[in-house]
Amino acid sequence: MTLAAVPKKLGPKEGENVAKSLDYQYISRLVVSAQAGEGEAFAELYAATYQKQYAFALWYLEDEYLARDALQKIYVTALRNMAQLKDPDLFLSWLKQISFRICFRMQGEARQGENMARTGMLRLDGREYTIGQVMKLPFTESQVLLLRYFRHMKMGEIANLMELDRGSVRWYLKKGRKRLAGMFEQGGEAKKNGFRR
Repeated sequence: MTLAAVPKKLGPKEGENVAKSLDYQYISRLVVSAQAGEGEAFAELYAATYQKQYAFALWYLEDEYLARDALQKIYVTALRNMAQLKDPDLFLSWLKQISFRICFRMQGEARQGENMARTGMLRLDGREYTIGQVMKLPFTESQVLLLRYFRHMKMGEIANLMELDRGSVRWYLKKGRKRLAGMFEQGGEAKKNGFRR
């Protein structure tokens, strides 16, 4: 698969403007066609959506070359898993999840020397959790927790990046921490899932 030219610089705001201009019904029709195996439909999906994904990857990874690698991985992953998407209307949300997970993984690989990436542990409320355990939470909860405590982002930055209001960010943080603590407290379940006491 050959990817179209990537813009030199496109910040998160420009990416948001691109997303606002998308025709969601058109995107859904393209998804259905791509799921039916039409390569041109997937190429059109890429052309319609890559700018926002690139803007996010560039912002998250802070490196043009890593962002380009991430962009390729995002769309290869999307192509390979297209059949698993049950509702074509959710394509953009699904693609956003793929983007976050790939960028998170790539950033962890790029920051191997840092303690968090090296140990793979996140410390919350006096307990240690592996990043894998946090990633088992519902997507938005895990994303908010990792952005806040792994990336040390401010609430406003998380709200802007995830297109949420600050109240929602606080709610997802609280819910995610509570869910992690609940999994930790379930003695047998905690051991079965590999939680450290």
